[in-house]
Amino acid sequence: MLYTSNQELPLGIRDKLSQDYQDLYRAAFNSAIHWYGEEAKAHQVARSAVKMYSANHLLGVMSASNSPNCTLTPDTFYDERN
Repeated sequence: MLYTSNQELPLGIRDKLSQDYQDLYRAAFNSAIHWYGEEAKAHQVARSAVKMYSANHLLGVMSASNSPNCTLTPDTFYDERN
């Protein structure tokens, strides 16, 4: 299953992530589902992509001109196990 829009993402993802991070999550998920063929693995990859990008942004590794508007910290990242 591919996500064609952010509105199709799980509610927990839409509630916790900004639009920019939802775009990143969706792109990472869609890529991973093609690569691995497993939905659970694709969600894991997408969560990891957002978490890594968020951590890099918070550490100032990314330049301000190409980083999304971040209201998320790694400590508040959505984890579907909770």
